[in-house]
Amino acid sequence: MGLGQYCWSCRVRKPTNYRSVQIVRIAKPLLLVATPIGLLDGFYECYKLAGGLLFLMVAMVGVLGVGMATVIATIRREARASRDVKDVSLNTKEGECRS
Repeated sequence: MGLGQYCWSCRVRKPTNYRSVQIVRIAKPLLLVATPIGLLDGFYECYKLAGGLLFLMVAMVGVLGVGMATVIATIRREARASRDVKDVSLNTKEGECRS
């Protein structure tokens, strides 16, 4: 039977020949659909409650969006830079000076 693999959903060891259950990958698509619908519904309710404050709500959501985009861009830029440094260091021979 062997060591098998650990099943996180049921917290038991299963044999390796056991057919594993396919993981349902629904969270990301659900968030990508539900978030804009929720924002639009929130904007509509804000307009019904106090129309002038809709501008402030849209501005706040815009600032949060720009902040998230800035953080994501910084993470991607730093990851790309570290990956490039690794590539350069792998391509150089020992003792070779690259300046």
